[in-house]
Amino acid sequence: QPCNDADNDGQQDAHCGGQDCNDNDEKVYNGAAEQCNSKDDDCDGQTDEGCSLHSDWKPINGNWVMEENGITPSSYGYGGHAIVINQTTSFSNVITSVKTMINSGTEAGVCGRMNPDGKGYCLSYGWGGINQATLSYYNGFPYNPEYLNSTTVTAIPQSEKFMIKLLLGNSELKGKIWTEGTAEPDWQVQTTDNRFTTGSTGYYTYYTKATFTDLNNEEIS
Repeated sequence: QPCNDADNDGQQDAHCGGQDCNDNDEKVYNGAAEQCNSKDDDCDGQTDEGCSLHSDWKPINGNWVMEENGITPSSYGYGGHAIVINQTTSFSNVITSVKTMINSGTEAGVCGRMNPDGKGYCLSYGWGGINQATLSYYNGFPYNPEYLNSTTVTAIPQSEKFMIKLLLGNSELKGKIWTEGTAEPDWQVQTTDNRFTTGSTGYYTYYTKATFTDLNNEEIS
């Protein structure tokens, strides 16, 4: 059976041995220019790499770009922190998980109940040491997190993917961090606090280039 070029972009369908990963869109093919449109325009397995953030993401401190199907800080802001929130999310009680990889530096985390000024809770890897999982909160400018609680976890080498999971349930905060491909542990660090009650999901780093992918929010009662 001959291989089709249904969209007439000069490349045949990848499903039958060609290089066109979407044979229904003439603007998508191997070698096309990547656009900021949530598509893999150039068929390299990545989406929007090198693009500016979509409008649903709002940088609070530093600058962020799309890269390798996720987002990463391109520069740091005040005090070396880079903070971004997803304006399309708003949760009170939620379990948030994200896949993370640190490319340089040591400290990165996921946040919840963040308001438009960047105030909210965070669970980070690397604050206080390369084997620390820390619950903290940002209370606005100058964007230095305030310590709540921490625990020792298995150290994760640079460029190795790991999972971060943060639970926010009423006044209860819990967190866990583990290497991708290993068994998910029980909750490793927890505390109680009630200064923030609802808000957006976000990420932060401290003098660290990290890529965040596969964000998932699960609302809980």
